[in-house]
Amino acid sequence: MRFAQALLCEHPANGDPCFDCPSCRRVQRESHPDISMFSLERQNAQASGRGNPPASLTIETARAISAQAPLRPMNGNWRIVIVDDAERLQPDAQEALLKTIEEPPSFLVMLLVASDVESMLPTVRSRCEHLELAAVPASEIEHFLVDRGAAVDVASLTASFSGGAPGWAIRAVEDSALLEERTSIVTQAASWIGSTEFERIATAFSLSDGWQRQRGETSAVLEATAGLWRDSLLIRSGNSDRIVYRAQSDLTERLAGSHDISELLNALSAVWTCLDDLRINVRPRLAFESMVLSWPRMPARS
Repeated sequence: MRFAQALLCEHPANGDPCFDCPSCRRVQRESHPDISMFSLERQNAQASGRGNPPASLTIETARAISAQAPLRPMNGNWRIVIVDDAERLQPDAQEALLKTIEEPPSFLVMLLVASDVESMLPTVRSRCEHLELAAVPASEIEHFLVDRGAAVDVASLTASFSGGAPGWAIRAVEDSALLEERTSIVTQAASWIGSTEFERIATAFSLSDGWQRQRGETSAVLEATAGLWRDSLLIRSGNSDRIVYRAQSDLTERLAGSHDISELLNALSAVWTCLDDLRINVRPRLAFESMVLSWPRMPARS
């Protein structure tokens, strides 16, 4: 989104967006008329109430993307189409986009955002310019937020919860509800890890039963769970300065002090395996149950 913001900014400085002009503010609010966004979550939200939502982006969504592409920009020089979860495009949907990708209008910038490029058709990959994006270090995000006027404690907490995404961090400083929501998700994940084996299974079944209706929220809990196991692994390996969820350090230190690196790594891998299984339509209950059974037991308090 920051790339799109830089293209549409009315007062760019050295190629970076100013963040304060009307165009930048519209981009941050996701209300800019020259940006169209598509994702699995948006597709399924629009199809709500029509049975079980599909687990992939359909050819109908691909046709909607192609229909947006030739529309001329209204406020600037560029028309931007962002397709998140692009690796979830069905093969026929990818083929439906080929003509737009091969012969885009001169004013069009299309961004296909994918976490697994190899899952996309070779014909699509060969027609795109590949940009590998890495997470921005939390320290850089924190310094940036402080420079923009955020309080040091707010900047530190926001940067740690951002997952390396500066755009989210900027929005969270301006909208405290985002930070409160992320804090609630991490607290829920910590409670899940810190519970008994029976409670872990019960929570797993509850989340799996709601997977079809609440994919976004449940995925966020799973990702926070992975982050907590990762923090435990960092503490165990002597890298405490790199942990993210410092407010949950009581939990992660207990885990690090009671389990060896292989157990913590196995727990972290189990979460990512669960997420991968859910993406390829493994039965949710099976995926969640297999994950929590791979977690080491929570140590008793001394």
